[in-house]
Parts: sequence; C-alpha cells; structure tokens
Amino acid sequence: MTVHAAKGLEFPVVFLAGMEDGIFPSQQNIGEADQMSEERRLAYVAITRAKERLFVTHAKSRMMYGKTGCNPLSRFAREIPPFLVEHDRPRTAPPRQSVYQQRNDYRRDQTADLTELRRPTGFSRTNTVKRTGAKAFGIEKLAPGTRVTHEFFGNGEILSSRDMGGDVLYEVAFDNGQVKKLMATFAKLRRI
Repeated sequence: MTVHAAKGLEFPVVFLAGMEDGIFPSQQNIGEADQMSEERRLAYVAITRAKERLFVTHAKSRMMYGKTGCNPLSRFAREIPPFLVEHDRPRTAPPRQSVYQQRNDYRRDQTADLTELRRPTGFSRTNTVKRTGAKAFGIEKLAPGTRVTHEFFGNGEILSSRDMGGDVLYEVAFDNGQVKKLMATFAKLRRI
C-alpha cells in the first residue's frame, strides 16, 4: 500500500521497504525545501502507522533505470533517535558454486589443475557497448525552452531537463498553470 493510502490507519507491524536517499526521499526532490518537507511529512505518516513494531529496510546496492547504485539509508530513517533503533544485519549466504566449479568438482579426476577460464577466440573488449545517458538508449533530450505537448496536460514549455540513468527527467510548465516533473519514457512529450 502507498503511504498516502495508509493515512488514518494503524497496524501492529509496518514494513517500510526501500528507505534510501534517492527513493524516499526521491532523487528529484532532494535539495528542494518545499518538496523535502512534504516527503518528511509522508515519512512521519509512514513511521507512525506502526502500533508495535516498525521494520525499515534498505538495500546495499540497487539497480534503477539501468544503473546500479549504492544509496545510503534514508535521511528520514537516520532522524529516528538511536535509542529507539535495533539494527539487524542479514546473515550472509555461503557463496554459490558456479557451473564451472560444479563440473570441476564432479570431474576432478579428469580435469587437473584447470584454474583459468579463457575468453573465446575473437573476443575483444571493443565489442562491448558502454551505454551512458538517455541518448544511448534512443531517447531524444529536449532542451529547456522547447515547446511540447502532452496527451493529458496539453501544451507547455520545458523548464529543465536532466539525465537520470537511461532516461530524462523534465520539468515542464504547462499552459494550464501546472508545473510537472515527468520522465521522458513515460511522458511521451512531443515537440510542437
């Protein structure tokens, strides 16, 4: 359930997953005072839904928009007084054996001292493609000042555009007075 939908409700146990800077608070709102205060209020709502226990989880690393990142624990979770926090570190699973290791164990008598996996012939590092930015993913980045149209919001002007992984985050001032932050892949803005 979303935090908005939880307003006014209480539960014995609440799990807040993905409590990381860049997710909650979202990356687009970090640094904007009015947006951050709204997200702080939402975090307060989420935290106070728990009557008995609150579990806050965050990932060591996470893939978002095609890029792996290591986001720190959410600043909102770090604001909880330390005497109320009990840390739980997950147990680490033993490393899994690769298929190569399993075959090697199975055929130990047949495969003596094989310690290196070799690249297939003809393989070159130049064959790999490094994708960076929206252009590499086929997304045209429109410049601020460009007039655009949106299926629902109508016509408007791009105020800012910023690469976000393999996408572009636009801030658009629409002619109806609304200012929206939209991701290029979802907004389907058309130049007019």
